[in-house]
Amino acid sequence: MAKKIVTNLRIDDADWRQIKVQASELDMSANEYLIYLIKNFSLKRELGFKGSIVREEAPIWNLPKLAKMPNKPLQFKKDDDTIYGE
Repeated sequence: MAKKIVTNLRIDDADWRQIKVQASELDMSANEYLIYLIKNFSLKRELGFKGSIVREEAPIWNLPKLAKMPNKPLQFKKDDDTIYGE
């Protein structure tokens, strides 16, 4: 089991209430919900998702689903267009 770190979170009261409500709707504690959000956001960034949150914890098993996602060409930045052409 991984070592657990206990920390403080400074958050506005309204945001905390929203987190607690959303967590309860998913039958989770606020702690579980925040960990869920962090893992899913990190996973999205790691895999380059721009769409909905991935809900599974083991992304490697989702590769068949990922392969079926619509393929959109990558966009060059303006500087890249100058270097690589259109």
